[in-house]
Amino acid sequence: MLDRADALLKLALAIAALALGCGIGYYYAFFLPAQATLAAQAASVTEQAKMERDRAASDKSTAAAATAKLTYQICISRSDTDYFSQFNASCSRQHEADAKAKQNCRGQGFADTYCSSLQLRPAQDCALPAFEANNYHQQSQDAKQTCLDALKAGA
Repeated sequence: MLDRADALLKLALAIAALALGCGIGYYYAFFLPAQATLAAQAASVTEQAKMERDRAASDKSTAAAATAKLTYQICISRSDTDYFSQFNASCSRQHEADAKAKQNCRGQGFADTYCSSLQLRPAQDCALPAFEANNYHQQSQDAKQTCLDALKAGA
């Protein structure tokens, strides 16, 4: 009976060694490579997510820069428009004053030859007095500087 138990014990040990070998083989042949593949996939997904975040941030900063540039260009355009509007309004006022003076010339007793020789300044793009032209120019430069300051503050 002892021989039979000895053979049974040997068989049990052989089966246990075989099961242990199969478990170790499975661990190294299947489980570890699968874990490495999963880790590589997780790293790839993480890298792709990071690239997407970077691309989105880049797109957002590019859009913000484009918006800031457009806002600056609109501000400069408005400054130029205001400058030319003020300048031409002053020219128009001078032209109207000259036209009124020419109309009133005959009523004040001046000769027709003198009244007809009076020159009318142009209603636009005229030569303004230096102090007035310089004032408009300075206002325009101040407005442009304000636009630049706003652009720098936004950046």
